[in-house]
Amino acid sequence: MKTLVVILLAAVGMTACDESPTSPSDPVGEVWRLATIGTGGTGPIVVPESEPYTIQFLESGRVAVRADCNTCGGSYVLTGTALSLGALACTRAFCGTTSLDGMFMQAIGQARSLEQFGDELRLHGDGPLLRFFQQPAERPSRASFAAPTTTTRTRIATDTNRYFSCSS
Repeated sequence: MKTLVVILLAAVGMTACDESPTSPSDPVGEVWRLATIGTGGTGPIVVPESEPYTIQFLESGRVAVRADCNTCGGSYVLTGTALSLGALACTRAFCGTTSLDGMFMQAIGQARSLEQFGDELRLHGDGPLLRFFQQPAERPSRASFAAPTTTTRTRIATDTNRYFSCSS
């Protein structure tokens, strides 16, 4: 009987330390911040934490991407660790000559698989490896709860000439 208990405890301990990717549903709903873009032989490009490059897989099968000053949306399908991204609709603002938005979006478009290791997410496929880390949840600032500072009156063209107050 003691041998059986020792075997069961050893099996539980080995599965708790498993380094394999977690199920693909785990990254859904989280915002993932880009940490590095693999470049092949020259080593990865480290993306500063202040740079806004994120991806979020929503439960609805939609994906939201932030690529510096641009935002994108589209669809995705996860089957195991296989990732299929639909066409992404993106804004196309010029983010500056040092922006990584073009390289990032090209790598996102080439991603064919998704693996999660704890708070790290990896996307890879035909292009460079993208490594993301889970972005901490943001707490609302006091400014978001502040009372409106300006009230304007807008006259609505109706028979009764009513006024409505709108905050801006």
